[in-house]
Amino acid sequence: MDLDYTTTRNSTTDGSHALVRPDATYGQPPIVFFEEKEEAGALKQAERELHQKFVDIPQYFRIKFVIGVAIAGDKASFQAIGSMSNTVKKVKVSLIDAKGRAR
Repeated sequence: MDLDYTTTRNSTTDGSHALVRPDATYGQPPIVFFEEKEEAGALKQAERELHQKFVDIPQYFRIKFVIGVAIAGDKASFQAIGSMSNTVKKVKVSLIDAKGRAR
């Protein structure tokens, strides 16, 4: 079976941009949501899409929030998403150190 790995990042046909699901999740039900953008300047867009794509399901009734990870280029932010998310601060980090190496 041949698989085509030549998809275009952030396209509306191949990626999750036009869909109502994040790029990736962790857990069942998901407790960590990931949204990735290729361009470093698109971090706010990735953060916005995390909140737009999150759906509060009944299984979350015991937890105050889930974790959202937005990645854009060499920048990442970690934030709470959910009904009590306003009680947690957002953290932004660079994935590249001062010498240009990946952390």
